[in-house]
Amino acid sequence: MISVSKLAGSVQLRVVPHLRSRFAYYGASTSGKKVQSQRQILMKLRKSTGYPLAKCKQALINSNYDVDAAVDELHQNAEKENWEKMENLSVRKTMQGLVTAYRLDNHAVLLEVNCETDFVAKTSDFQSFVGLVARSALANCTSANEKIDLSRDEILKLAVPSKDFTVQDALVKVIGKVKENVNIPRGIVTSVPAGSDEFIGIYTHPDLGTPNAGGRLPLMGRYGAIVGMKTTATESQGSGWLLGKARDLAQHVVGMCPAAIGTRDNVQGREIRPPVEKQRNVSQDVEDPDEEDDDDSAAMMAGQEINFSSNELLSQPFLLDANITVQNWLDINRLDVKYFHRYQLGEAGADEDT
Repeated sequence: MISVSKLAGSVQLRVVPHLRSRFAYYGASTSGKKVQSQRQILMKLRKSTGYPLAKCKQALINSNYDVDAAVDELHQNAEKENWEKMENLSVRKTMQGLVTAYRLDNHAVLLEVNCETDFVAKTSDFQSFVGLVARSALANCTSANEKIDLSRDEILKLAVPSKDFTVQDALVKVIGKVKENVNIPRGIVTSVPAGSDEFIGIYTHPDLGTPNAGGRLPLMGRYGAIVGMKTTATESQGSGWLLGKARDLAQHVVGMCPAAIGTRDNVQGREIRPPVEKQRNVSQDVEDPDEEDDDDSAAMMAGQEINFSSNELLSQPFLLDANITVQNWLDINRLDVKYFHRYQLGEAGADEDT
């Protein structure tokens, strides 16, 4: 109870001793609720931003638990730290990474993104960044030009679609996450006229799949190719049949590594022979002792008809059917090739070292 006593004309309040503990309880309860609320804010901030718990707590203290102000402080501090990391790591060589190929309607992009180790190249953080760069390049370079070469500086300045930052800002963040140097040495964007008889094929090897379900990331591998093609068939530009044929030719480019398209004059008039098969001497049921030499000579003749060592695309044996040349395959399917581009991981770095 609280008793009232009058002393010298003044009023004094005196708390009865057995009720002191009850007032102390209510004060502790209010303080406990405040601490619990601050803890919940801290955990929500940690979960939403992904920053370390200690940094989230310090940001909340600095902002007097203003969540928006704390988030801004965290982002500013992280950007500063990541820029410092990028500068410190920039001297390290980046010979690993991924080549990515991405097509959207009548546009396609081929990019190389490097890191230091194969381990990082397989992480979802790195692969998501590669996908972001590919989509940014395609979103900013959708002109009707057949080919646009992109340098490192040009790629870094590209705006990320539907975001308020650039590829360079994203690069700073991914370096902070993977703790390795990351580089984007080169890229190519190609286009064909919309609604025309031209189309684009892409291919990468090996097929790494994507870390996200549903294949939302572009194709990625250690090799990649883009081919521009034309058809005289009645297929529409985006038909599955045409895109499948374009993929087959892009796969050939990756596997056979041609240096140029070549001309029909170097291919026309050749007789295409089926592969020579071993024949058994049926009467004696033993192999002919001269059989191996005959096979070798026949193979040599076939090599003269289809130039297996050619670096010209049209005269090479087609990767998926070595009995015919690429030109024969194109003629059979009423197709023509306009251009191709091929990337191999590490080529850009090797060229800089020589």
